[in-house]
Amino acid sequence: RVQSGLRTASLLQSIESTRDELRAKQEQMEGELLSAAGYMHSLLPRAGEVAPGIHMSWTYRPSLALGGDLFNCSRWDDQSLLFYILDASGHGVSPALRAASFATFLRAENLRHFVTANDPAAILSEANRHYPLTEDGYYFTVWIGCFDRTTHQLRYATAGHGGAVLQRRNGTIEWLTHAHLPLGFEPDSTYELRTTQIEDGDRVILMSDGVYEAPAGTGEVWGTERLAATLGTHRTTALGDVLPALMAEAERWHGASIFPDDAALLGLEFRI
Repeated sequence: RVQSGLRTASLLQSIESTRDELRAKQEQMEGELLSAAGYMHSLLPRAGEVAPGIHMSWTYRPSLALGGDLFNCSRWDDQSLLFYILDASGHGVSPALRAASFATFLRAENLRHFVTANDPAAILSEANRHYPLTEDGYYFTVWIGCFDRTTHQLRYATAGHGGAVLQRRNGTIEWLTHAHLPLGFEPDSTYELRTTQIEDGDRVILMSDGVYEAPAGTGEVWGTERLAATLGTHRTTALGDVLPALMAEAERWHGASIFPDDAALLGLEFRI
C-alpha cells in the first residue's frame, strides 16, 4: 500500500508538472500571437487625407486566429496614388508573416526595382513570380488600384480578389472585379488591366471576403447584394461612418462581434 501510494503521488506530481509546462507554452504562444498581431497592426495606414481632395478611412475586425489581411494606400509619385488589399490564405503566424512580406514588396520604393510604371497588372505579374504557391498550398488574393490625380483615371487589376466597389455620388454601385486566379497558381500568369473614370464625390471601397462571407446561424452568408444594399442606404453618410456601419450590419447578420475570418474595409472618397 505504501509503494502504491508513492507511485500515485509521483504520478500526480508528474501530471502537475506537465500541466505547468503546457500552461507556460500556451502563454508563450499567446504572447507570440499578440506580438505578431501588434506588428500587423503597425503596417496599417493612418486614416485621413492621403492626397489633396482624397480622404481615406478604414476599419478592421481580426478573427480569433491571427490572419493575413492587409491593406494600404500611398503615393507612387506626385500625381499617382497606389492602394491595395491582400489576403493570405490560412491563419496563424506564418500567413501573417507572409502577408507582411508581401506588403513590404508592394511599397513604391521597392516596386520601382521590378516594374517601370505604376501599372497594377504589371505589379501583379511581378508579384506572381515572387510569391508562388507554397508547398502547403497557401496563396494570396489581392486587388491593386492606381489613381491618376491629373486625368482622374483609376486603373486596377485583381488576382482572385472579389471585394472592390465603386460607389458613385448618386449611389450607383459598380463592382471593380473580374475573374482571375490568385497569385502563384500559374508561374507565367499575366493579369488584365482595367480602367474607369472617377468623378467628384465617388467612393472606392475595398473589402476582404471575411466581411461579405460572414455567416448567419443557418450558414447563409451575408453576401454582396446585402452589402451593396447597405451601401445604398448610407450613400449620404460620411465615409468615416459608412465603414463601421457596414461592419455592424455584417456583425448583426452573423450574430457575434468576431467573424470566422478577418474582416477588413478600406474606403477612399474623391473630392476632385
